[in-house]
Amino acid sequence: MGTEDMASQKRGTVETPKLAPSLLQIAKDRMFSERCTCGEAKAKGKYFCMACWLALPGKMRYRLSNKTFSEGLAQDYDEAVDFIKIETGRVK
Repeated sequence: MGTEDMASQKRGTVETPKLAPSLLQIAKDRMFSERCTCGEAKAKGKYFCMACWLALPGKMRYRLSNKTFSEGLAQDYDEAVDFIKIETGRVK
């Protein structure tokens, strides 16, 4: 431990490492964004633009539209993003 690290610990100002955003935070941020995963404009409060939303399988749309913000929703959102990236070719 370097002298600088020891000094900051004595003052009680230990630096905490920055964590990557959780899947849930990413889903929340995307919902309130004006851009879809594909880059097209979308309405705030929606996860995807209409073209991407309609490209998702019905069961996937149902799971996304019937959940509150939770880790389960984050998992479903992540799966939907993967589907759009892999299956639709809409993401460049």
